[in-house]
Amino acid sequence: MAKRSKKKQNYTTEKKYNIENKSLNTGEFSPEEEKRREQFRFWWKVLLIVFIGVCAGMIIYFAFFKKESHVKLGEYKGLSYTPVDTTVSDAEVQAEKERLINKKVSYEKLSDRVGTLVVEGDVANCTYKATIGGEVLEEGSGNFEIGSGEFREFEEQIVGKIIGDTLTIVVSIPEDYNGAESLKECAGEAVEFEVTINFVSKKNIPELTDDLVFDVTGGECNSVDAFESYIKDMLAAEKELDAQASIINEVLDQVIADSTFTDIDGLVQEYYDTMYDTYVSAAEHYELSMGEYIRQFYSMELEEFQKELKTTMVELVKEQLVLEAVVEKENLKISGDRYNTYLKQYMEDYGYTDKEAFIEYYGVESIEESMLYDYAIDFIVENAKPRS
Repeated sequence: MAKRSKKKQNYTTEKKYNIENKSLNTGEFSPEEEKRREQFRFWWKVLLIVFIGVCAGMIIYFAFFKKESHVKLGEYKGLSYTPVDTTVSDAEVQAEKERLINKKVSYEKLSDRVGTLVVEGDVANCTYKATIGGEVLEEGSGNFEIGSGEFREFEEQIVGKIIGDTLTIVVSIPEDYNGAESLKECAGEAVEFEVTINFVSKKNIPELTDDLVFDVTGGECNSVDAFESYIKDMLAAEKELDAQASIINEVLDQVIADSTFTDIDGLVQEYYDTMYDTYVSAAEHYELSMGEYIRQFYSMELEEFQKELKTTMVELVKEQLVLEAVVEKENLKISGDRYNTYLKQYMEDYGYTDKEAFIEYYGVESIEESMLYDYAIDFIVENAKPRS
């Protein structure tokens, strides 16, 4: 079991390079796309398991086989961090409310509209190919709500066009565009789109009822009156977690930057090879070459991917070495109360309700090792202070 690392890792936790957002818009997906996404989710779980194994192996390696020090620990107490504002605005509550309700929005395909014009309020289903200088950036299909302003310039050039036609339009990618990674990289540039308007649909927004609220919140809220309060509390909790992660990242980066590391290349290479082999297995599953797999799922060239994965493994090794050093220097031990607190959090993180089953699956030794690393993180943060 890996430590419940609160520091963001490029590939294994946070940075997915927008793999799951391959279309320009977040409309409905075809059965083929849903199948692809389900396969991706499976392989993402495999990668997570490998990452857990890598960290567990590293813990054992440091604890039992590598007694000599690979790190001269820098300053880890009395650090400072940037305070994070966790205030939830009314606009954020409203946006999240709309997002939850939109989960139950349905689209009624208007078969009698073929050959007519796209008008404001239509949801246009389009197949597109985006190019710049003749180079294909992105291909796919998506639903575009005309007049929503989500991709304003694109929508403006579709309105008034004939449903069923294929046309070419030029769009400047907005600076705040949050879709496909290949297009985000072209923010501010003019991109040519070959677009086929397949059909249009009518958007049916459900009535806000107690039953709908119960449904979209997974049973956590069951009334319209309590809906906004529920959302505000939920967003506040998320912001607190994000703030905690931000603080941890900032102070850990300071400790790592102030520490000196020696003779870690071999260990980095060992864990790089383990992670890389897992990506190779995923590529083989899809019957793709490694280069094709990385381009399709990560919108990167293989060489760039390899460099970033190596960087991630270097960061991981350094982080583990620093935390191991803090555990030893402060002689950190897990008390009964701290053990129960961490165990409860671990079970929530990994989706367990049965304590015995969780301990049996991950093993007492791995769990306690994970707790020591989390204790080291908490110790560093507790001894840090916000900048004024």
